[in-house]
Amino acid sequence: QNNNDDDYDIRRASSRRPPPLSPARIEYDELLRQSRDLLDKFSSHDNATTSTTTTTLQLMDFDRVMTRLSRFHSTVDGANGSTEGTDMSASTAYGGYPDTSLKAEASDLCTTLLRALEDNYDRNHAAVRTGGGDDTDNTSMHHHHHRARRLVPNAASYNLALHALARSDKGGDVASEAVGVLTRMLDRCRRYRDAVNDDVRGDGDEVGRTTSSAMPPPPPSEPTIITYNSVLHAIARSGADDAGHLAEGAYAEMERWREECATHNGGREESNDERRRVHRYRGVLPNARTLACVIDAGAADSDAAGGKRSFAAERAQAVLDSAVEGRRAYVASR
Repeated sequence: QNNNDDDYDIRRASSRRPPPLSPARIEYDELLRQSRDLLDKFSSHDNATTSTTTTTLQLMDFDRVMTRLSRFHSTVDGANGSTEGTDMSASTAYGGYPDTSLKAEASDLCTTLLRALEDNYDRNHAAVRTGGGDDTDNTSMHHHHHRARRLVPNAASYNLALHALARSDKGGDVASEAVGVLTRMLDRCRRYRDAVNDDVRGDGDEVGRTTSSAMPPPPPSEPTIITYNSVLHAIARSGADDAGHLAEGAYAEMERWREECATHNGGREESNDERRRVHRYRGVLPNARTLACVIDAGAADSDAAGGKRSFAAERAQAVLDSAVEGRRAYVASR
């Protein structure tokens, strides 16, 4: 009798053990740890005030983690595929953990790392414009600010965050988030162009002027064709009711930025010093994937109230005609 009771106690204790973690959960927890470690180091890097600071944080450290976060969806999707035809899905095979929700959390982590880099750029840009940071006699502080100014997002940083967002399965909010990423990226480019480039030429206003002893911050990266296509792809996959309209807006912003660049760059005589110090933004032309993403987003665009498509075929044709006209104009100008 005692042996039977012992066996029962063992079985009952075994049933109370926590369920095993899925491979996706294990990978996510590791990425979460690495992300927190980066942000902690970044905070120490930003708050360094003495020569004892030994932080060696580099952009490649962020790239490494963000690349894994942008690909994390394949771990979850692969687990889903491996359990097809069985009694267990990826969400229940390992004790009921909802692995599919981890894609959204991985995307949020990737966006958090991007925002940390953006905030660092904004702080250092403001410091240079107001004469702070580089006008110190402390050599260690000089090197600290120099390192900090290099920890800024590049185009790949944005592309990785957008890729993670597109695959996050977060629903309609993905579309507005993707547009927000593009808007922040272009806003920084415009501020840099107006504040730094105009100051080098001497025709900017006083607010945007850098001090004579301060080097301007590195120019923020402008959207590449991959960036625009990633934004459009995220909108198309979002399932948002106004996906077609948002895709049209992002496409129009792409055209508008290229025209701004052409206007800003045209008809200026530059000195050798200006050519060396002034960063030129160029904009990009749409490619076949750009148009496909816009039209794909339009195909998923529906009127939430009546279920009717609000992105008519005529508008898709108008997008295509606009692209063809733009390409012809570009070829004719060469």
